[in-house]
Amino acid sequence: MVIEESRVGLTRRFVAFYLDFFVIVVGMLPAVSLPALVIEYIATGVWQWSFEREVFRTRDWASLFIGLAACFGAFYYFKWHFDRGAQTLGQHLMKFKVLPTRERPSFGTRTFVAWMVCSWWPLWPWMLFRKSRTIFGTRHPEQRRDG
Repeated sequence: MVIEESRVGLTRRFVAFYLDFFVIVVGMLPAVSLPALVIEYIATGVWQWSFEREVFRTRDWASLFIGLAACFGAFYYFKWHFDRGAQTLGQHLMKFKVLPTRERPSFGTRTFVAWMVCSWWPLWPWMLFRKSRTIFGTRHPEQRRDG
């Protein structure tokens, strides 16, 4: 059922994203970390649950490729649900569903715009809580001339 006058609050969307992100990390972490550990074991002959190097080895390309594939997998998790009009696990648990606003929505465009908005987060407090309301030498309509 779609309630047209209702909007999903930021808190519910945030919690749903973190639930989905948890599902992605739990699903991808073994697929990313275990091959890197096995490749390092084959190369060195010593099993270690963690390792640290200061140089990039040729065998690291495999781990890099697997990591990038995991990032694509995370993107595809959301895209798959969006394209089919289905709820992600987080949306299901938080009881909402993202609906397209146009006939042929572009998930890639929406993701890019969301990334751009999120990448500007250091400027948000400055823009929201700045004292001066003067913009380019003009006064904001809420400011009075005598104040």
